This record gives sequence, C-alpha cells and structure tokens, in this order.
Amino acid sequence: MAGAGRRTQEGKEVGESRSRESPRWESVVGRRVVRRANTCPARQETAGGPLETIKKGTSNLFETLQGLMTTTSIAAGGVEKGSRRRGRKAKRRVTQFPAKEVRGVEPEGVDGDGPTHLCVLVHGLGGTPFDWTAIRLEFQKFFTSKGGGGGAVGGIGAPRDGMLVHVSQANSFLKTFDGIDTCGGRLAEEIKDIVREQPSLKTLSVVGHSLGGLISRYALGVLYCQETGTMYGLRPRHFATIVSPHLGCDASSSSENEVPFLRYLTGIPIIGAGIGLITNVAAAPGAALLYRRTGRQLFMKDAMDPNMDGLPVVFQLAVNGLSEEIIDYHYNKYFPADSTTMERRKKLIPFGKALAAFKSRTLYSNVQGDHMVSWPNASIRKVSEMPAHLLGVNKKGIVEETNSKSQSQRENKLKRKVTIDITSHTRLQDIMIESLQKLSWKRVDVKLDIGANKIPHNYIQARPADEQSLSVTKHLMNVLSN
Repeated sequence: MAGAGRRTQEGKEVGESRSRESPRWESVVGRRVVRRANTCPARQETAGGPLETIKKGTSNLFETLQGLMTTTSIAAGGVEKGSRRRGRKAKRRVTQFPAKEVRGVEPEGVDGDGPTHLCVLVHGLGGTPFDWTAIRLEFQKFFTSKGGGGGAVGGIGAPRDGMLVHVSQANSFLKTFDGIDTCGGRLAEEIKDIVREQPSLKTLSVVGHSLGGLISRYALGVLYCQETGTMYGLRPRHFATIVSPHLGCDASSSSENEVPFLRYLTGIPIIGAGIGLITNVAAAPGAALLYRRTGRQLFMKDAMDPNMDGLPVVFQLAVNGLSEEIIDYHYNKYFPADSTTMERRKKLIPFGKALAAFKSRTLYSNVQGDHMVSWPNASIRKVSEMPAHLLGVNKKGIVEETNSKSQSQRENKLKRKVTIDITSHTRLQDIMIESLQKLSWKRVDVKLDIGANKIPHNYIQARPADEQSLSVTKHLMNVLSN
C-alpha cells in the first residue's frame, strides 16, 4: 500500500509538472479562449519531478531509456483503477518525446550537428497527415539531393541547409471540427514538443493547406513573443498557405469569401433560385451541424460565444496586431465601462504581429474550379482587384506570380471605416482584407485541369501528383529553401 501511495504521489507530480509547463491557457465553459498570458512563451528546461536531467557519464543510453520506461510506468500507475484509457493516454504523453526530458532544451547551449530550420506542414478540414504524402516525397528528393541527411520528427531527413520537415499530427480528421482556436492550441503544443526534441532548431517555417492555414495562423499567434520577435525561441522564416479561406465563409454569391460550391448550386436551371434562397439561410447552420464548432467559426457565427466579446475568431486573426484601432473602437463602443472586458482586450493574441515577423508570406490560390475556397478569399484580394485576364490563359500550372508591398497607407482608410457597424458581415470582410493587405504578400495564381480525380482544391496539394500539381510543390520548395 505504501508503494501504491508513492506511485500515486509521483504520478501526480508528473501531471503537475506538465500543467505548469503551459500556463498560457484559460478554460472557459470547457473551451479554449482567444487570450494569451502575459508571460513570453520561451523555452524552459525541465526541473525537478521524477524525470531529472541526467548528467554526462552517469549512465549509458540503454540505462537512460530503461529509466525513462520505468518512470513512465510509475506515472501511468497514478491513474485510478477502471480508467485504463486515461492511463494509456498518460503513458503516451510522457513517452512521446522522451529525449526532451533528458537533454537540456536551450538551443544556444547545444554543440554538434542537427537541423536548424523547422518546417511544419498542416492539413485542412477533415484531413490527415497522409494528405501531404506526395509533397513529403518531393521534399525528400529535393532536399536530400543537395547532400546530407539527418533524423526527422515527421519522417523526412535534415538536408544540407538543416531543414527538418514535420507533418502535423495534432488535428487529424474529426479533431479539425473542434474549432480553429482549439486546433491552433494543439498545433502550438506540438511545435513546442518538436523544439524540445530538437534543441538545435533556430528558425521556423509553416505551410498550411485550406483550414490548416487558419489553424497555423492561430498557433503562430500563441507561440509569438513580442519581446523577442520569435516563435517559442525560433526565428520566423517563411509562411505559406495553399487555398486557405483567410476571410472565412459566406453563403452569398457576390462576396469575396463565398463558397463556390454553393454558387454552382444556384446556377442549376429552374431550381437554382430556390436553392439559393435555402443556402442563404441554411448554409451557416448546416456547416455548424456538419463541422461543429469549426463550421460556426468559418461562417463567423461565433461572435456571441463565451468571452469572445462579439469578435469572431477569423476576424481576430486578420485584425489583432494589425489594426488595433478597430479593436479599440469595438471595445469602447460596446464595453465602455466594463473593466473586466477591457482587461481581456489587453490580452488578445496579436496574430498580425506574428505574421509580420516572417521573412516572407506566400499565398497559393486556384484561379478557377476550386469548389471550397474562392480565388479572392485564398489570395486576400477584393473582387475588383482580381487579375481577370488570367481566366482566359491556356497555360496550366502557375500562371502568374506577383509581389505586393506592405500598404501602410491603408491605415487611414480603415480609420474612416471604424464608424461602420462591426457586426455587418460585409464590413467585416472589407476590414479583414484591408487589414491583411498591410503586410507584403507573394501571390501565386494557379490554373489546373479539372476532372473526376482532379479536384483543384486537393489537386493543388499534389493529390494526385503530376506535372501540373508538382509545379506548385517545386515552387514551394524553392521558397522554403531561400
């Protein structure tokens, strides 16, 4: 009985150690909140607890691993009887990256070879890590052809320039329905684990497909430290999205963030008009029913969620840290004398500043045929700004590449629009575009064949992989290797 008590106590210490490791999240009604702690998310070395740093020369590798396995069993033994599933989960949590508990985690203290550039690939709604299979293989051929190879977390070696490619596994399939903020929090924790496992890492690049672009932007805001300009100790390098709905979704067929599939339905002869009336009313509730919390957030119906203060998550991703005058106006108008709410306002995550910290930002968009994300939405442009001449181009693959400079002069235009009711869906869309266009973007417009097995939304991600789709992959690899 005494031994059992000791195990329970030690197991509790492990749990407390892990809870202290990430103090950044508050729990409100069982959900993550779009807030950040005042502390900067810097790497910290594990101290105390049953897993202590092993000094050099005290044990060999076999003894080290044996000790870790023993400690894992002790931690799992602290779970109550009858909760076997919880016990297995605790065991996986401890053993996922055991080296992080043995080695120090300060990168500047590491001598020796190892990857220095971390590249994270994030799949979209309902996706799995297998969505990146073809691109992973191309990455492997491209980078290893430069010479050299090392270990990898995500299954790809570290090449000459020290890149480590990791395919995110934190939000597979149904987990993507839990909300952009929840998925972003999981991704942030996954990146932290990789950084602890690979202390030689110095820089970070992130690539997101579809919803993965929004999840990535949320995670980067969580990881971003305003004092140092780093993401959990890593310098931001490249950020890229592939057909991501940066402006959310709308059932209207005349907006930049329309869902093309719904517009196709309204074009059906005779019954199209009736379908249009139905989709305008039922699209958002239907998305919430099918995709749960993520569906509500994509259609920006989460403004009234607890502690959201009337600001949808997708809107905050575009405005926080870039157009603070919009946020100030909103809080001053709706919460002028609420000190508690104003205190929450001070803790909003600066997503825009996290994006601005990257060396480059690239947007890949389909010119036509994408049934999920419209061309203006993926490229963060108004309809009036679209290069319509590309619709008549016969070339396949990448048809145009443009670079936009940061447009600070748009700040005055945004200030004039502050007086517009922020609850208007159309005005939210305009403000998001103008806010995000304050940053410089590389826009890559892609035109692909359309067929039964060549759906542009997936085809651009090399599903299937052929000359056309791989032209996008090769362009992406060149961007990441600079």
